[in-house]
Amino acid sequence: MSDANLRRVNLAYTNLRGTDLRWAKLQGADLKLADLQGINLWNAHLDGINLKEKDLRGVNLGFAYLLGADLSDADLRGATLWGAHLQGAKLKEADLRGVDLVKANLQGADLKMAKLSLAQLKDVKFGPFVQEKNEAIAKKLTDETDKKLQTQILKELQARLGHFTSFENSTGENIYVQDGVLKDLLVFNGLHVTNDSQKYQSLQKAFLVDLACQDVWVAKGIFNHRGISFTCPFLQAFSSALLAHRNAGNCLGLENLDDGFIKKIRQTANKPCD
Repeated sequence: MSDANLRRVNLAYTNLRGTDLRWAKLQGADLKLADLQGINLWNAHLDGINLKEKDLRGVNLGFAYLLGADLSDADLRGATLWGAHLQGAKLKEADLRGVDLVKANLQGADLKMAKLSLAQLKDVKFGPFVQEKNEAIAKKLTDETDKKLQTQILKELQARLGHFTSFENSTGENIYVQDGVLKDLLVFNGLHVTNDSQKYQSLQKAFLVDLACQDVWVAKGIFNHRGISFTCPFLQAFSSALLAHRNAGNCLGLENLDDGFIKKIRQTANKPCD
């Protein structure tokens, strides 16, 4: 189903577990109570979509277009949002612990009361959502989206016009950030940051292993999607830790994986890094 045109399609209550929806166009789709665990939404178009309160643990949203999307209260723990377009998105009270937001665009996004512990915010774009960008987005949507849907999405974006990325009342420990200005903004909002990559990776590995062990689809999502952005030594250590938890009987997520996938994890754990 990659590159599928699913605009305005009613997908309510649909089981989409593990579905490949890379490059799919989903603006205006109804995803009410749809099961999205393990879904691959890399580079998908989800502008203005309602993903409020969704279980998106370990989901791949890398480079996805989520302009004006509602991700309030969504569980995005361990998800991949590398390079995601989140301008004007609502992430209020979202659980973003352990999320990969490297190179994501958060201009005008609302992250009030979000949980951000162990989130990776390297090279993130932040700041106000300005009129020039809004007009450029309107042109882009005109080329790609029907007029009614374009108006609906732009209405959502208009509400965030001029607003600065908000971290008000958010919480978080060991948030990885290198940009000095962003670091100051996070600290000003009471968040605790680190630029110690060794410490961060150690804590991140433990967090992601525990998360992967909660559910088979979360395990698959983190290993398949987050693994792309991991360094070889980190992926090797992560794979070894997963297997150790499985052997100790402490990993439900891996106990239900098929033998082929377990073999893939073993090969990764034993593969020498160049």
